[in-house]
Amino acid sequence: MSETVAAKRAAVISSMISSLRSGEDRKYYVGLVGCYIEGVLYSADGLSVDLTATPDICQTGGGFACTAMFPPEIIEPDTVKANGIE
Repeated sequence: MSETVAAKRAAVISSMISSLRSGEDRKYYVGLVGCYIEGVLYSADGLSVDLTATPDICQTGGGFACTAMFPPEIIEPDTVKANGIE
């Protein structure tokens, strides 16, 4: 990826997180190809991002990280069990 594209992506993510943290009533839908949950790669088409769905969102070198909720039936059983979900 070119440095220009990476810089633009980082700026967009920074702006999104800043708007949420400043209390703006914003909701985003971030398109994904996949996501890692407890180190396991899952295919995904998108993630809803707002202060309710992703309250601990933070920027990382490769994009962002957050705690998000998923239906347990789409997650590997060992991951669900390890997190105390039945």
